[in-house]
Amino acid sequence: MIEPIPVEARFELDGSLRPIAFEWHDQRFVIESYGRQWQENVTRHFLVMVSSDQVFELAYHPGRNQWHLIRSPQDFNRHAHV
Repeated sequence: MIEPIPVEARFELDGSLRPIAFEWHDQRFVIESYGRQWQENVTRHFLVMVSSDQVFELAYHPGRNQWHLIRSPQDFNRHAHV
């Protein structure tokens, strides 16, 4: 799943980008903790956790100034049972 989504984010003092909250399926999710971050070509990926321990993978493409949802909790659960 790669789905464009609205994301609230800020730049930290060190210049790093940090997503704060996002909307998906008409629901707003506030990010409570951050996991791994990595770069693939120009796209920056973030593993984030919201309430009820749900994990999402978000990606930001700076050239397009666009965020995408790459994986939702259902995607992570699907891989865990393989």
